[in-house]
Formats: sequence, structure tokens, C-alpha cells
Amino acid sequence: MFVFKVNCFKIGGVKKIKKITGIILVFILVFILGFLVGSPNMFKTGNPIAIVNGIIKLNFNNESKIVQVSNNPQRYVSKIEEGNYPFVELMNKEGWKFEENMLVDTGYGITFSKNGERLVVKDFQFSRKYRVWEVVN
Repeated sequence: MFVFKVNCFKIGGVKKIKKITGIILVFILVFILGFLVGSPNMFKTGNPIAIVNGIIKLNFNNESKIVQVSNNPQRYVSKIEEGNYPFVELMNKEGWKFEENMLVDTGYGITFSKNGERLVVKDFQFSRKYRVWEVVN
């Protein structure tokens, strides 16, 4: 084993190791900076782990077009390509009737009504392919 180390030094192994380590560190730094700068929406919800878990469930369950990711606040995740159809369908199943689309402080929202109650749901784009729905009241 000692002979291997000596041979490694003789053929420039230390220089190769330093070069490879430098390249790996550069890739890690670029990845971290890209993640922090390129994804500000990921941290709108606080901890994005629950939403990422919901995205995984959404992709592996072909029957579901929307997945609940938290109870308090009540949040759901769906694919952007589906539009607001999955959420409106879910609310209709729970007895809520779609009223209107509206602008809320963070952008887009939907209102529903049921037995004189009004429910406002806001949504935002979590990533390029996924949308998060949050029940406001």
C-alpha cells in the first residue's frame, strides 16, 4: 500500500486530486447559488419539504390530480398544466360552489360558497410545473 502512495505522487496524482476536488467544489457552489437565487418561490411556504413530498405523491399516483400537503394552513399541490380544474373539482366534491376568480395580495385567487359561507383560496406557482393552493379562511 505504501508503494501505491509513492507511485501516486510520482505520476502527479496529487495534482489530479486537487484539480478534481476543485471542480467538485465549484459544482457544489454553483448548485447552491442556483438553488438559492433561482427558486425564491420554494421558500414562500416556509419549509418546502411537505410540498416536495406532495409532488412525489402526485407523480407516482396517476389517479390523483391534486394532493393535500398540509392541514394548518390547508394546502394542496397540483400540476400547472391542469389549470384550476383539479382544485375546483375537489371543492365541488366537498360541497363548495365555485363563485369567481379574483386578485388577492399574492396574485391569483378563487372564491367558493357553501351555505352562506365564503371561502377564499389563493395560489402561487411553486416551480415551473407545480402550483400550490392555500385556503385563506
